[in-house]
Amino acid sequence: MFDASSFSAIHILAHLVNMERYHRSQAKDAEGLLAALSKLGNAPNESYLNPVRTLNTSTTTELLKTVSGITGLVISLALVLIMTSSTECIRQSSYELFWYTHHVFIIFFISLAIHGGGRIVRGQTPESLRLHNVTFCRDRYAEWQAAALCPVPQFSGKEPSAWKWALGPVVLYACERIIRFWRFQQEVVITKVVSHPSAVLELHMKKRDFKMAPGQYIFIQCPSISPLEWHPFTLTSAPQEDFFSVHIRASGDWTEALLTAFGTEGQAPSELCNMPRLAVDGPFGSSLADVFHYPVSVCIATGIGVTPFASLLKSMWYQCCESQSLPELSKVWRNH
Repeated sequence: MFDASSFSAIHILAHLVNMERYHRSQAKDAEGLLAALSKLGNAPNESYLNPVRTLNTSTTTELLKTVSGITGLVISLALVLIMTSSTECIRQSSYELFWYTHHVFIIFFISLAIHGGGRIVRGQTPESLRLHNVTFCRDRYAEWQAAALCPVPQFSGKEPSAWKWALGPVVLYACERIIRFWRFQQEVVITKVVSHPSAVLELHMKKRDFKMAPGQYIFIQCPSISPLEWHPFTLTSAPQEDFFSVHIRASGDWTEALLTAFGTEGQAPSELCNMPRLAVDGPFGSSLADVFHYPVSVCIATGIGVTPFASLLKSMWYQCCESQSLPELSKVWRNH
């Protein structure tokens, strides 16, 4: 994030410095190559290089009249919103604000894709480069119209290319959202609800074609609480069980609302059919995939972070009960 803000600041500063140089080169006492380049475009059949056409023009006003200037301002504001809402204090105090503000990235990418459409950055055309030898002619700017080797250079806006860099991530994100929407439509059946001490809720669920491994996690959405928020939770069940489960501790607005929806004060609702609907996406990851490949494994966790090992220990117990051999793993040390 620091790199993004630093490079953005450098990019903005470079534009401001260039606009000021453009503006100064239009002064009456301006001399040299910059002044000659700035005057191009005033005569017929000439293309301009300097977007600031007169000295009386306000650079800020002129910049905000362009597509690049407007989209640049929008991009900068979106980036500021995303960065400030990502700070730990805001995430802890209001996760919803962090979540919704982060979706400003849609405006960010749209503006980024069309940012170069104004073609405010201009350069000499390939045809002009073939006729106008830059190395030879740059010191003979007073003779451009008279010298055969130095015709008046022609300029055009650079072809925008930012959309090429944004296209890949946007396509991947769109595919991920489509897959998530399809998974959202799949039915999730809640088979058991257990309310534990210390404000911990245990949910047992079933879903068609759901396959998991120890240590994986899922994203859960409760539309009655928030139609957009998805929260990750580690699976605490074993792959050998005919259900998958999570343990959720109340540690924020969303989790507290979820515990309230499924029962409070240690009393879960008696009828599962009255439970709020849940959507499940996943499973993802496999932090414990290599545990069984070593003779000794040490598992360390604190608090609710012990949940991945619940799945691992359950899986090991099932394998031992089913007389399945563990060729590599012979001992597990657990510390929490």
